Amino acid sequence: FRSLSKGRNGTGKVRYGSVDSFHGGVDPTSRLRRMAPDFLLTAEPTGNLVVLKTTVGNAQGLAAALDAAGISGVAGTVAGDDTILLVCSSGASSKEISRQIMKFAV
Repeated sequence: FRSLSKGRNGTGKVRYGSVDSFHGGVDPTSRLRRMAPDFLLTAEPTGNLVVLKTTVGNAQGLAAALDAAGISGVAGTVAGDDTILLVCSSGASSKEISRQIMKFAV
């Protein structure tokens, strides 16, 4: 989760941005690595989709982390309360994507 922070640039002027922007950015999968072990329960591949089950109330945050991670083969996500529908890119294997995502949960 990103938060808005106030900081000073090199000339001393105040600027606003995310915490990451003040620290030169982070690995795009770092948020997913932090969240998945606590919130991701299962990943079920089906056709070109992967249905991800999460703990109650955590699907939207985890979906945002998945989108930000930029995982190859992931076209996008739609999240409810405890379920994420992940759409695989054309030609991507939903079984491989689900395996790859579950690796973040261990």
